[in-house]
Amino acid sequence: LAMLREAMTACAALAISDRQLRRDHRRALAALAGRLWEQLFAETEADADGDEAAPEIEIHLDRVDLRDVLAGVQKVMQGRVAETGIPLLVEETGAPVLVTADRVILRQMLISLFSTVLQAAGSAVQVRLAGTGSRVDVLLQFLSTDEELSLEMVRGWAERMGGQLVVEGLPERQAGIQLSLPAAEQHVILVVDDQAPAVNMFQRYLSRTPYRVIGVTSPDQALSAARRHHPVLILLDVMMPQVDGWEILQSMKLDEDLKHIPVIVCSAWEEPEMARSLGALRLLKKPITQKDLLDALTLAGLQLR
Repeated sequence: LAMLREAMTACAALAISDRQLRRDHRRALAALAGRLWEQLFAETEADADGDEAAPEIEIHLDRVDLRDVLAGVQKVMQGRVAETGIPLLVEETGAPVLVTADRVILRQMLISLFSTVLQAAGSAVQVRLAGTGSRVDVLLQFLSTDEELSLEMVRGWAERMGGQLVVEGLPERQAGIQLSLPAAEQHVILVVDDQAPAVNMFQRYLSRTPYRVIGVTSPDQALSAARRHHPVLILLDVMMPQVDGWEILQSMKLDEDLKHIPVIVCSAWEEPEMARSLGALRLLKKPITQKDLLDALTLAGLQLR
């Protein structure tokens, strides 16, 4: 309490506002936290050659839906947004955006990043996602107040997970931050159906799942497509020209490289016993609803979120 009174007295003597005091105080705490973090890592590295290494936080990399993580962090930040009066505008994206990251650490990184930026921004903070093949970028843009951003901790964790953090000044006092993370390889579900509208339907049904739907409308390309894409599941039509689904299923189950791929037969002909006898997981009778498909995928052990 005595220290607080002394600080207030000093601020009054220097004509520093309460708002400036709070901003400088937060910046000092962030700088102190950064120095302590650097010392922690320095001690960890120094102890690595000794008999007892200092404990270190383990990173557990997994396929993470960045869209879902951002939505959760945005809710956590509601109080901080109200406190600063700076809107945090996250652009919505319908499809999952998969990255390779530790979900818990990623959440903490984003919370720290947004909290720091909200304190330094002079306008709404625009947040959007952009994919560039092997990486996914979280892009922040806002009007800078020229306050220094202390983001070394976020940068350090990004680099440890194979990413990077870049801060740059843009024209007209705009500032930009780019947090890049490794894109996760998206698992494939292969649809074999000679009707393009059916392929489009399955792509629409599965658009909000972590899977990429690839369609093959030529039955004679089904086996080569399976070898090329290594799908986690095949949705196989029966009534197709030249080669029907039963023949494709038989050929797959006789192929050492393909026989392990689970298959769900899709047909207007209700022959579930035939499907199972040839090695399919089950048969879905057409017309297929989205619920029917999602239920079947869940029973097949696929994670839909």
